[in-house]
Amino acid sequence: DIRVRVPGYEVLSSSDVTVATNHPTQVSFKINPGSPSRLIVGGIPAPTIPAGHPNSNMSQTHVALIDLPSLSPIRPSSLQPLPAAWAIEPDSNRGQVFVVDDIATQINVFDALTGAPKEPIALTSALQVQVTGLAIADISLDPKNGNLYVTGSDLNRGYLFVIDPEKRRVVHDWQVPAGVGDLIPSGDGTTVLIANRPASTVTRINAKTGTVELRRLVPSWPEAIARDIAGNVYVASLHAGTVSKLNPDTLAVER
Repeated sequence: DIRVRVPGYEVLSSSDVTVATNHPTQVSFKINPGSPSRLIVGGIPAPTIPAGHPNSNMSQTHVALIDLPSLSPIRPSSLQPLPAAWAIEPDSNRGQVFVVDDIATQINVFDALTGAPKEPIALTSALQVQVTGLAIADISLDPKNGNLYVTGSDLNRGYLFVIDPEKRRVVHDWQVPAGVGDLIPSGDGTTVLIANRPASTVTRINAKTGTVELRRLVPSWPEAIARDIAGNVYVASLHAGTVSKLNPDTLAVER
């Protein structure tokens, strides 16, 4: 799966799924036939809409499962509204999806085929460190080791949670600088790359030890970070209005 972020949305792009049109409030897909799969779409709750407004009957379901290639919505098996989705991470090997909102004390888990909720994973440190006003930034699954990584900040510090999805527990909650944002696994099964927006840096951190191995300045306010199948690293910087290619070993900006 290759994820491409557009303003306000995350959409899938691959040889079988392409973005046909793209507007700030609408994303259309052109999907080749013969590629059965599931498209997972998430969002955050809309502000309260007064009665009588054309959108007053808007559904409060914040995560939708859509069958591909028919584009038919799949009705969740649970009557409870699915959680608001600030960040979504699919786990195709286990057939489940992890969802967090921006202020979370747990990771919501549900079945990718039926929408049935599973037991959530509590974001509670093994050290029982008090978390005050935790705001989640991103969530990512490492295909090399199966661990789940979550970044966020509270009033005191930044967090890098390392989670074992099988045992449903937090293995580590490493302290990182406040303001951490998007993250991706480096591809070696040991380290992760984290963008820090206010510091305008990308940092490589050893997820087993919490050690900062490398930190590099990048163009102002790195909003998103991605890694392609060849291992190249890209960072999109909001204030600078640029997309930079980073050397995967040195994290130096190449272009």
